[in-house]
Amino acid sequence: MPRLEVTIKTRDGNCPASVFTPANKVGPWPAIIFFMDGLGIRPAMWEMGQRLADGGYSVLLPDLYYRQGSYPPKNPAQVLADPKLMGELMKLVGSLDRDKKVSDAGAFIEFLSSRPDVKGNRFGSTGYCMGGNASLTAAGAFPGRFAAVASFHGGNLATNQPDSPHLFVNNITGRVYVAGAIEDGSFPEEQKNRLEKALTEARVDLWRDFGSMRIHSVWILGSPVAAKRDPRKMGSPHDGFERPDTADCGDASAGPIAGADFLVAAASVAATCCSYSALAVAGREADFGSAGSVA
Repeated sequence: MPRLEVTIKTRDGNCPASVFTPANKVGPWPAIIFFMDGLGIRPAMWEMGQRLADGGYSVLLPDLYYRQGSYPPKNPAQVLADPKLMGELMKLVGSLDRDKKVSDAGAFIEFLSSRPDVKGNRFGSTGYCMGGNASLTAAGAFPGRFAAVASFHGGNLATNQPDSPHLFVNNITGRVYVAGAIEDGSFPEEQKNRLEKALTEARVDLWRDFGSMRIHSVWILGSPVAAKRDPRKMGSPHDGFERPDTADCGDASAGPIAGADFLVAAASVAATCCSYSALAVAGREADFGSAGSVA
């Protein structure tokens, strides 16, 4: 179906959002919250949302900058090349503290729970860069409501600050996938170690990949980094990873998403959007059941 524009009532106002569902299919479907990256809502986010939905999900893409009012879509290459625009962008990113992310996530969960086309009471969450931080933050704040959680190059996941996401992972019940770039100032080695230690001590079902990609932000469709990557040179040593045969980004079915594993689907969306290999990791549709069950 075409993108559905909705408005979600939150503690701080009205949040515009988009809902994507599988094309030419009848629901209900398990639901996913797709947290945008720092560059905000733009056509690339819509395309990624629909590609994820076509794996068999109802996907909610909220505009996390709604408190700042409307804004035109940002051009990643232009913003990243202009210090002034980057400064403005970082002010937006910095406007979202843990309190706001948690409050918003609660509203998004309530919205999904009210929809008849959503199956189950546990959801998936995914995000890239800033969205990866929001994804892990939401799972930590509402541990019983997320069956699968993905963070692709999330920044500041394990800082020394009292609101760092790694401090709130103790009760997460869903499977967690964290991808971190080798060279990423927002998620350096000490943060990787700190996050892995926290998740391991909490006995969270963790799949992490900190070594198969060198540069931050290659996941995002349209990013200047993604446009330069060659998937045939970006494999992973992990079992279950698949390489596309060509650099064609057009097929959202590339990689093992036929089994409707959410984390596989999320990573496959990243794959088809930036010509990177699809990642195989658990997160079965069956896990999107009642909030009281832990698969």
